[in-house]
Amino acid sequence: MLDEDRNQIFAEAIDVILAIWAGETPYDIDFENNRFKVTTAETRYLDVGYGIMPKTYPAAASRRSSAPSSRPSPRA
Repeated sequence: MLDEDRNQIFAEAIDVILAIWAGETPYDIDFENNRFKVTTAETRYLDVGYGIMPKTYPAAASRRSSAPSSRPSPRA
């Protein structure tokens, strides 16, 4: 695996992560020419929260990044 294109591996992983965030359980992600296959069709137990993946909250992240920092600025 060390001799493979790391950028391609990274791009494949990102494609799968984005598909997880965009979809709902059960996940059955199997893209053509992608080494990462994700499925929770047989291992999902919603009553205990197993087999789901948390979603991101872009609105909260954007509020956090635009808020002024409460940390003191470094002095030269």
